[in-house]
Amino acid sequence: ETAEHLKAALESFTFLRLRHEIALIDQGKEPSHYIDPYSLTSNEQDLLREAFQAAAKLQDSARRHFGQGIL
Repeated sequence: ETAEHLKAALESFTFLRLRHEIALIDQGKEPSHYIDPYSLTSNEQDLLREAFQAAAKLQDSARRHFGQGIL
C-alpha cells in the first residue's frame, strides 16, 4: 500500500469515529469508540471496509518484515 492510501484509511477511521462521538455527546451520552456498521450509509460502510483492508495489509506487511511476535 502507498503512504497516501494508508493516510486516507486513517482519515476515514478518524472522521467516522469523531462524528459518532460528537453525535453521542450531543445526545448527552458517554462517547464510545464503537460504531455500529449498520448505522452507516452504504458509502460509509464501503469506506470503512476499505480502511480496515488497508490496515490489515499494513499489519501483514509488518508481520512479514518484523516477525510474527510483533502484532
